[in-house]
Amino acid sequence: MKLEYKIQEKHLLCLLFFYLPVFLMASVAYGSESNDLTTIESSLPIKYEQLHKAAIDGSPDAQFQLGLLYEYGRDVNQNDSIASSWYEKSAAQGFASAQYRLAVLCDNGWGKPADKALAFKLYKTAAQSGHELAQHDLAIMYYEGVGTEKDLKHAYKWLRIAVLSGSSLMNEHLSMVASEMSTDEIKVAENLANTWLEHSRN
Repeated sequence: MKLEYKIQEKHLLCLLFFYLPVFLMASVAYGSESNDLTTIESSLPIKYEQLHKAAIDGSPDAQFQLGLLYEYGRDVNQNDSIASSWYEKSAAQGFASAQYRLAVLCDNGWGKPADKALAFKLYKTAAQSGHELAQHDLAIMYYEGVGTEKDLKHAYKWLRIAVLSGSSLMNEHLSMVASEMSTDEIKVAENLANTWLEHSRN
């Protein structure tokens, strides 16, 4: 599995703090993708043909699964560009996992030139659909001011949302961001997170 985060030297210590625990969560989240790939592999090439037909017919799930096959080179030639094109089709239909994988490709410049602003937009869209890894990566972009303006309140907000949704691994990240904020800023960020959660549950 490719690393989904591009480490910059000047932020090395900070990023190690942020990302090492997240790799644990990523391995859990990636499990569902791995299961998809295992299921697909067990019946290739028939399954591939069925997936391809469903994808051509417009199934966002099939488009996403084809993207996974090409991104990770499972029984097809690994090709991030083709993966990206399938993710784009799926993401355009609101498929959060495809939005997240496309954001990762854009963020790292895999299959297309790196585009931090687009990656930010895609992370945000997936995060708003409840994708926890997207919520984390969106928070990092806010924290570092990459692809958007630096905004500690929104970095805190998205990490807090992930924690309140059950991602306890984000607690340390949340504490780090909070250590750079005033009490008033934390209160504002808490309100932003709680308001988002209330609206998302309605």
